[in-house]
Amino acid sequence: MTETSSLARVEIPPGVASRPHYHPVAEEIYYELEGRARVEIDGEHRELAAGDSVLIKPTQHHQIWCVGEQTLAILCTCTPAWEPSNTVYLDE
Repeated sequence: MTETSSLARVEIPPGVASRPHYHPVAEEIYYELEGRARVEIDGEHRELAAGDSVLIKPTQHHQIWCVGEQTLAILCTCTPAWEPSNTVYLDE
């Protein structure tokens, strides 16, 4: 992580999803490494496979699910760098 961006590998087991959330300031990119995913951004759904990427702009509500039998692995980048105070969870 730097002051301006962050990069993390995230793994999601089969049948599991991230918490629905948004980032007031950060732009985020998911790049899928392994597995199959369904991502929802502002109510629109899209299927992802290895090699696919998706851009999530600040304030867009989003969530990602592992829909295959294999663990989903993605690279997640945030600009500016991710920090807990820049994530708003919608299920609280």
